[in-house]
Amino acid sequence: MEKKLTCFIPFSDKTSLEQTINIFKLTGVVEKIIIISGNDTYPELEDRYVSFLISDGFSSSATVRKMGAMVSSPYILVYLRSYPPDPSKFAFNRMIQVCENSGAGMVYSDYHEKKNGIVSPHPLIDYQEGSLRDDFNFGSMILFDSSAFKDACARMDRDFRFAGLYDLRLKVSRKLSLLH
Repeated sequence: MEKKLTCFIPFSDKTSLEQTINIFKLTGVVEKIIIISGNDTYPELEDRYVSFLISDGFSSSATVRKMGAMVSSPYILVYLRSYPPDPSKFAFNRMIQVCENSGAGMVYSDYHEKKNGIVSPHPLIDYQEGSLRDDFNFGSMILFDSSAFKDACARMDRDFRFAGLYDLRLKVSRKLSLLH
């Protein structure tokens, strides 16, 4: 499969970032990994796949707009955790396939959670049209169609310090489905 994803991940400790970067690179579909940071970077991690975006917060409107402006790949994956993910072998491929086949603007998935060494399933509920909850659980990885992401960014008319991703999701849902 061709490289179709730009991934955005939050800044964390160097070891966690290295592990996350390696996991994402191994999927075979990641074109670019962008680490969102307040002002810290690890220059030694930067290469042709990895760069840093200095911003005022991972979920601010300004950051979300910058994310949209940086993307040339067909899909955007937003990873919301600061620890390395443990996706199944073809998880990214499957999310891309579902997005392509359904025409959804955003795709999210159930996941497994590891607590105290015990792995247990964490099923999510289906998104309901018109849902305005700001605490809706979409899991730790959210895939967006880049065109839908950029269109939603263009329609953002307010600046939020902490609700940029929430505003993005609402804007995407006005035109396209959010698929579980």
